[in-house]
Amino acid sequence: MDPLSRAVMELQELPQNKKCVDCSAKNPQWATVTYGTFMCLECSGKHRGLGVHLSFVRSVGMDKWKEWEVQRMEAGGNDKFIQYAKENGIQGMPIEKKYNSYEAAVYAAKLRSVSRYSDQTYTPQEDVADFLMYNCRRQQENHTWPLPSHRHKRMPLVSRIL
Repeated sequence: MDPLSRAVMELQELPQNKKCVDCSAKNPQWATVTYGTFMCLECSGKHRGLGVHLSFVRSVGMDKWKEWEVQRMEAGGNDKFIQYAKENGIQGMPIEKKYNSYEAAVYAAKLRSVSRYSDQTYTPQEDVADFLMYNCRRQQENHTWPLPSHRHKRMPLVSRIL
């Protein structure tokens, strides 16, 4: 086994990471690199459904890990995220709503900054702004408006603008 996979498995064995971050199921076998947390198979499926821009999911035992992913997992942890979620009012929300929130974006940006700039002080405003702009564009693209035509077809707003 390579050293990076071993490091993730050691993190998984820590007492604070022995339960799924979202549903508290025992012995989670999946992780979201975005938030540095461990989760069960069922919750990992929900995270995958969010898209990699919100939650980048990896298998603890089956995937090959990169150094930056391990750094992010080391900077995170289930207890840290749960504490942050409680303090910011997103703990207990459905997965789709919790991880699509501004608060979750701030946490992910802070975690990314810690693993990226461990020796420097960093403020994540640019990362959060990028996240919010992406989300706004995505919502705009998915939004439909009626077209003034005899067929009354609905077409995405972006298509009408282009």
